[in-house]
Amino acid sequence: MPFLPCQRKPCRQLARSALTGSLPEGIFKAHLGLEILGLDMNDLTGTLPADWAASQVGSSFQWCKRPVHLATPSAKRASLPEAPITLPPHLQSVEGLSVRGNRLSGPLLPAAWLAPGAMPHLKYLTLDDNAALTGPLPASLPWPALTGISLAGTQVESSAIPASWCSAPNVAVFSIM
Repeated sequence: MPFLPCQRKPCRQLARSALTGSLPEGIFKAHLGLEILGLDMNDLTGTLPADWAASQVGSSFQWCKRPVHLATPSAKRASLPEAPITLPPHLQSVEGLSVRGNRLSGPLLPAAWLAPGAMPHLKYLTLDDNAALTGPLPASLPWPALTGISLAGTQVESSAIPASWCSAPNVAVFSIM
């Protein structure tokens, strides 16, 4: 499933990069505005970081490192001071996340990820082929923008997709097993 389109989005695709170790805490704080993260087919271990649920990058950040110069009608240059800008809401949290084909373990969907307000703009989630991720499917999906979720190759402890998932307004693709 091509869940992570990187066209014209702040994106990090690090698939097959021979990455090892655990998933980094605070990656969304360190990379402000990051919308899509692809870490497929590496050798990453450990659990899904709870702090990724708070992927809000904040309402503002430093956009440029030096003053911006504008040409004015009188042909003089005017400088705008360095100042934080406000990001539009759709850029304030992760939209796509894929960690397919690693050696992750622990809860299939960490409780922090399922809390109200967590990852409010998440559209794509791919956890495929992490056999040690285990747990039940939650009764409902907390991500209002979600259009696709893929959990194949994990230890899903549910025999059926919860009924509320089938009435989720945007979800078009489920891949569980």
